[in-house]
Amino acid sequence: MVSRYLEPRLERAPRADMRRLQITRLRKQLSHARAHSPFYRRKLRPAPRLRTLDDLRRLPFTTKDELRRSQEDHVPGEPFGRHQAVPLSEIVQVVSSSGTTGHPLYYALTAADLELWRQMIAAVFFTALLPLKLMAASL
Repeated sequence: MVSRYLEPRLERAPRADMRRLQITRLRKQLSHARAHSPFYRRKLRPAPRLRTLDDLRRLPFTTKDELRRSQEDHVPGEPFGRHQAVPLSEIVQVVSSSGTTGHPLYYALTAADLELWRQMIAAVFFTALLPLKLMAASL
């Protein structure tokens, strides 16, 4: 039998459980950014503590131009900009934007970032191929 779920435990979780997981992860991410990135510490200073996912609308957007300016600062130890939130020793891969409207932006990935990226790519392929798998299983 073909499974309709790549991650059944997450994909079938009750909405309330999923919202709790999401808000927990968001709080952790915001806390890390504030603690380890001068850029986000300044940008998020006036932002409220997230109580619910609805509070996301009260967080400031970060634009590509802001990230570009952050990278142009060239601070020693932060080649990816003032928004860099991990030490260089934790960076395992670098990706970049195409730079079609200016200079490319460089993004540093940790091992955890790279694993999450791989999981998201797998989810995209799983979702795209699911109808074909279901059709083949019914033949």
